[in-house]
Amino acid sequence: MLGVSTGHPTVRPTLNLDIANSQVLDPRVTFTRPTGATYYDGKTFAKAEENLLLQSQTFEDAGWVNTATTETANSTAAPDGTTTADTLDDGVTAATGHDISQSGSVTVGLTYILSAYFKNVDRQFVLLSASGSASAFAAAKFDLTAGTAGASVAYGSGWSVTSSSITSVGNGWYRCTLVFVPGTAALAFRLGMATDSTTFTAAQRGLEVYTGTNKQVYVWGAQLEQRSSV
Repeated sequence: MLGVSTGHPTVRPTLNLDIANSQVLDPRVTFTRPTGATYYDGKTFAKAEENLLLQSQTFEDAGWVNTATTETANSTAAPDGTTTADTLDDGVTAATGHDISQSGSVTVGLTYILSAYFKNVDRQFVLLSASGSASAFAAAKFDLTAGTAGASVAYGSGWSVTSSSITSVGNGWYRCTLVFVPGTAALAFRLGMATDSTTFTAAQRGLEVYTGTNKQVYVWGAQLEQRSSV
């Protein structure tokens, strides 16, 4: 009787395409295609688009820039139950926009969606804005008391707003979304504060200029995706 060690064939494959485990193609294999393809992750039908923003829950970290605002980190329970939501305060600076922003790049003409979670403390209105310059932007406003989407605006060549929406997720939290098409590749993505649901100050990157009075909102979970829904 043959032993186990001698009973197996000695022939081994010369080309082993075990891509699932190796995560790479054999160097003898090349592949090209003229168009994009759907990415499959082995668990779901298609992998969801990535969040293109960095540090999307830690607004005090590098990457986010304050304009006439300050934040207090991890000051309240977020929509997922963790104590990771920040307090955003609009300070007392006069005649300026009040926001936090992060710079990034996009592809002109494609559809993107910017979203974030907000909860009213004593500043009822917030806004989302994507801007390439002071006069090239898309923006939308939201009422955190009524739970309604306010006005939206797009300005500049190639810019448009597809839609905006606000959705209650419980405990006073709302997810606000802005679906837009950019006309500029290099952008700043802004989470802003406001005094009403309609006013956008001209040539101010989709923001509202006002004097801060140390009013506050909670903010969490900023997200930017190249798609038309969150």
